[in-house]
Amino acid sequence: MSSPASTPPAQTAAEPAATPPASPVGSAPAISSAPPPAAPRPGPSARAVAVGALLVVAGALLAYLPGLGGHDLWAPDEPRFGQIGREMVRSGDWVVPRMNDEPVALLPPLTYWLVAAPSAIGGEVTPWTARIGLLPSAIATLLAVYLLGVRIGRSRGAGLAAAAVLGTTSGFHHQARFLQADLHLLAGTTAALLAFHVGWRDPERRRWAYPAMGVAIGWAILAKGPVGFVVPGLVVLVTLLRNGGVGSLWRDLLRRPSFWGGVAAAAAVALPWYLLVGMRSDPAFARELLVKHNFGMFFDTWSHDEPFYYYLTKMPVWLIPWIAALPAAVVALRRRAAADEAVRPDASFLVIWFVAVFLFFSIADAKQAKYLLPIYPAAAIAIGLLWARAADAEGAGPRAGVAAGEIPRRLTVASLALLGGLALLLGLGALVAGPLLATGAIGLEPPADVVALGAGWSLVPLGAALLGAGGLVGASLRRGALTRAFAGPALAIVAIGLFIQLGLTPAFDPVKSGRNFAERLAEHAPPGEPFAIVGFGRRQHGDYIFYTERPVISFRDEDGQGNEMTGAIAYLRSEERVFVAMKSGFEVWLASLLRDEVDPPPVHELFRVRKGSKELVVVSNRPSPPSPPDPEEDTPR
Repeated sequence: MSSPASTPPAQTAAEPAATPPASPVGSAPAISSAPPPAAPRPGPSARAVAVGALLVVAGALLAYLPGLGGHDLWAPDEPRFGQIGREMVRSGDWVVPRMNDEPVALLPPLTYWLVAAPSAIGGEVTPWTARIGLLPSAIATLLAVYLLGVRIGRSRGAGLAAAAVLGTTSGFHHQARFLQADLHLLAGTTAALLAFHVGWRDPERRRWAYPAMGVAIGWAILAKGPVGFVVPGLVVLVTLLRNGGVGSLWRDLLRRPSFWGGVAAAAAVALPWYLLVGMRSDPAFARELLVKHNFGMFFDTWSHDEPFYYYLTKMPVWLIPWIAALPAAVVALRRRAAADEAVRPDASFLVIWFVAVFLFFSIADAKQAKYLLPIYPAAAIAIGLLWARAADAEGAGPRAGVAAGEIPRRLTVASLALLGGLALLLGLGALVAGPLLATGAIGLEPPADVVALGAGWSLVPLGAALLGAGGLVGASLRRGALTRAFAGPALAIVAIGLFIQLGLTPAFDPVKSGRNFAERLAEHAPPGEPFAIVGFGRRQHGDYIFYTERPVISFRDEDGQGNEMTGAIAYLRSEERVFVAMKSGFEVWLASLLRDEVDPPPVHELFRVRKGSKELVVVSNRPSPPSPPDPEEDTPR
């Protein structure tokens, strides 16, 4: 059995050999002082690759599983997806996504299915059952990056380093812990590009690699729609054109039966749901799902409109801490491609992956930081290759000299020293601030005061961990051990992630969760009784529906249009008792409108509750009945 990075064997008759790609990714000359190229390194054995994969899975479980269900579902996305999953479980309809018993044409169903499936076991959606579906996608993404690192770097160390880099970027770490659809999209696009790389570079394996690519694309389409095909398709198209022109596109892809097998596989995975939902819903549902929430978000400015340079400001934040090492990784990749012709196609593949997808999302009108998630595996692989080459340079033999010539040592040391220094500063700050925040010695305004009191003491172990990570970087750099220095930033991010998940996020529940509102409403309204919402868009309704488990009445249409106050006044005229929740300040507006009414309905304020920086006011057309007396207060002492 050949290893994932082995040299392609003789070609089979069914899949004739492709013309070797020859276009370089750059034209920088090799460094004249570098020794002659060493013989190509043999790829790791299948057993070594399998052991590395187990290490990746274990690392992902240790990094992302603790505290996964330790805090409430946070608005706007988490409770909305949780409610759709709950309605799937309770209704038994897993085809048409619904919230508030109304069809929701926001996303294809994969995210909802991954909420509903584990929740169906116990019959209820909890924070843990809602988020546990993220773990398979996180692991699949890291395994795909690991295998690409093994293939391109021809070593298990390169794969492990690439997976460690991606797994400890701030953006990936966040997406692996919060319920959104983008991590599932990332798993599909990354797996698809792994399968493409296998089929492109190892023609003997095309017969299964291209169908596997199709399965992964089908998964990505079920996660977020056509973008699941566009992202890997763009990378594949540009890569083939760059490395062989139109002829390569024909020889290596379009003429291959295995490619059309991949197209059929993608259709087999994704198309059945689209056909079923089309048959079981009206045409407006399909139009909103495909046109408004996919093509509309690319060409129109109705949602998340941002300037072209938006991602230049967001990408560095989502690549923390490894953005500091990216310039050195790019220089090292270019040097290696210039010195070794066999590496050039792989180097161009990574550059195209990063740049083409970055430009694609930059051109789109609708932008959010999380949309750029599919480019980070390419950056992680490049940085992982730098980390692995640093390990090679610290070894012995001719490969050490070659690796040392490829690494921009001063730039790499400077970036690691910067990260180590930041870890030390943050660690000292956390050790000092933690006790002061936990004891209330630092006065903060609501809601920050609640968060500080709940999370302050957890800053102390975080500070100690950051000091340790920064110290590891400093000590390693003094000894010239770049390999160990790379471990410092990774350990720092793991420590920060565990602090956020175990210490900080539970303290944010009063700020981010609708649970407090639901508990207060339950004191006045019988279970299951509906209430109306004024002053909040439909995107925010999921929070209140999920925690109250009540139907919500909205006076806006799907496009956010409609006179809410007119609807609220008419609702308050109901014969039965009704409830209206509104933003603080809307009750003043309501009172001013009622003064102009000939026969205004009665309005009674029942309670106010704070959610973060916002305050909600709940009114009714009937006063609350007096609370029954507490028997303990009437007992003679």
